Amino acid sequence: MRSLNAKRVVIAMPSAGSVVIREIVQLCREHNIPTSTLPSIHEMISSEVDLRQVRDVKIEDLLRRDVISADLESVTLHLRGKRVLVTGAGGSIGSEICRQVLQCCPKELVLMGHGENSVFLIEQELKQTLHELQSVQADRLTQVTALIADLKDYCRLDDAFQRFKPDVVFHAAAHKHVPLMELNSPEAITNNVLGTQNLVDVALSHQTQRLIMISTDKAVNPSSVMGASKRMGELIVLRAAQRHQVQFGIVRFGNVLGSRGSVVPTLKRQIERGGPVTITHPEVTRYFMTIPEAVHLVLQATVMSQGSEIFMLKMGCPVKIIDLAQDLIRLSGYEVGKDIEIVFTGLRPGEKLHEELLLQDETYEPTTNENLLVVKNASIQIPRQLDQGLKTLIEAAFENDDGMIRLCLKQLIPGFNLKSVPHMVATHQSLQPLKSRKTNKNEPSLKLLQPTPLGSHFNPTNISELANELSQARVSQDFKVLYQPILLLQKDYLVTGFEALLHWQHPQQGLMQSSQFISMADRNKCIHSIGLWGIREVCLQLHALETLHPHPTFTISVNVSSSQILHPDWISRISQIFQDTQVNVSRLCFEIPEQFIVREGERAIAVLLKMKGLGVRLLLDNFGFSPLKQLSPLMDWVHIFDGLKIDRSRIHELSQNADNLDFFQTALDLSKSWGLDMIATGIESPQQLTQLKNLQCKYGQGYFS
Repeated sequence: MRSLNAKRVVIAMPSAGSVVIREIVQLCREHNIPTSTLPSIHEMISSEVDLRQVRDVKIEDLLRRDVISADLESVTLHLRGKRVLVTGAGGSIGSEICRQVLQCCPKELVLMGHGENSVFLIEQELKQTLHELQSVQADRLTQVTALIADLKDYCRLDDAFQRFKPDVVFHAAAHKHVPLMELNSPEAITNNVLGTQNLVDVALSHQTQRLIMISTDKAVNPSSVMGASKRMGELIVLRAAQRHQVQFGIVRFGNVLGSRGSVVPTLKRQIERGGPVTITHPEVTRYFMTIPEAVHLVLQATVMSQGSEIFMLKMGCPVKIIDLAQDLIRLSGYEVGKDIEIVFTGLRPGEKLHEELLLQDETYEPTTNENLLVVKNASIQIPRQLDQGLKTLIEAAFENDDGMIRLCLKQLIPGFNLKSVPHMVATHQSLQPLKSRKTNKNEPSLKLLQPTPLGSHFNPTNISELANELSQARVSQDFKVLYQPILLLQKDYLVTGFEALLHWQHPQQGLMQSSQFISMADRNKCIHSIGLWGIREVCLQLHALETLHPHPTFTISVNVSSSQILHPDWISRISQIFQDTQVNVSRLCFEIPEQFIVREGERAIAVLLKMKGLGVRLLLDNFGFSPLKQLSPLMDWVHIFDGLKIDRSRIHELSQNADNLDFFQTALDLSKSWGLDMIATGIESPQQLTQLKNLQCKYGQGYFS
């Protein structure tokens, strides 16, 4: 450059790697000489540019790797004369798939997408390209058809497959923006999971020969809802291939340069505005590939796929985002730190420092293309409960239940990192004060208090309006779970457990006790859903508390009604809750009304045995409400219970009725003979407490500070 007094350097090496180009650009920059380059091999393959064109060096040139070998003939032979459908055809990857497929002379190319503008643009571009190709090759008879459809609409999909009868499907449609999907998890599930399920089901029903799903490295040990939703899509495709022996496969790769929403366009816009350039973390890295080369390898994988595989593109070495930003700043003619500042903002929700390409138990093998690897044992990781889990997950999405969505994903995807759900944050705060306290001999450890009336201005006359409000509260989950301690009376009133009490936070009438609205909820058929909400909340809180205290010594008990227990889905639903929340079930007690046993007899016992089989504890609630002689159905099955709870009315009458004292003694004798603990509920006065201690009742429950 010095000897020739060069004014510009043109890098006329389309196949040069990024290291060579980076060295030349750096050398030219040191001498203030402008640099241009010829297009890359990938750009020329995709017919985007002409070999005679010279352009400025782009960031893609600095990330360029060795030339990818391409078996264009096999891809063309595979797709020639076929009907090809591309979902997400208007997106960055989908549109490039359409461009390259068009070069392979398919019989028909169906551009399917939900956004009409992007689909319109790629349709117009392809029709212009097709016109130019037909002017050279008159025998090209490809039909290009635009189809506006939503993957979530099964009927619309079914109609499309009936009309077009695609032989090959490329599934590129997906929500891909990580932070946005963290804030909109229901949409991530309905689009990425339900949409994939619908597409696979329709493809199977219409005997589609091949389906290739475009996946992402963010599906590996996902830390985000987006990544987890893509992993769920992978599992759906793998399961279909395994069950039906069809050629359905997956191609997984990292970030693509130039795609909408990717980091490079964002950095360019920030540089154009004069900075600052924002980066989440100085150590964050990502794998990068240009769109044309990624799509070319997708088409190559389509030829190789036999079904049930995951193909992984060799992504090269991960690139530091800070290096990428510095290169972009310099290519734009600025100096880092002088003209354009770089600011670190911190990782956003769901983001990782470094992406991964393989799951722990996946083993990859080389293929005939050195840039493609195949995971042939991908199907072994399909969870057995996938069908039920998918159903629950999609139901949670339609109910906009973010917490349930995350718990389902955690259950189905072992690598998914369960993020803090908003109501779990309050969980820790609400339970922190509820710890056992040691007794100080100089002062009582606990003070007995009269219960504070809740919802004191509750107006029972307006039942109809209240019932409507309760139905709305069920949807908005406007409930609270409060806790009442269970004490060991014989040893300094140590807290051994808590009873979960469901309350309704009424917008006008304040906090209402469950006794004030449960019967009304039962009549309005709300009791089952409200009860399930309460059980799930308690399980979440118990699991959170166990995380804080790995060796808990207490239990939490929950009241359940007879109508809940007899609901046909009761066992399956609580089983799902236990799985989703990963709660230690042995620390959970269900309180079963005595009247349920008396009224339902063997039917009640049959359900209780199933509940016991889940590992949950059972307490017989309201013991003594009915005469003891009516409990004969219980006597042969009493061993399924872990304790007796004396009816509150019996406690209230304890100091007033000598017969009640006899009842207590009989109940105590029975509980001892059965080997069960006895809990006296609703202790409201020191006199009641003294009498219970004298009766050697071990456990008590009341209103304490």
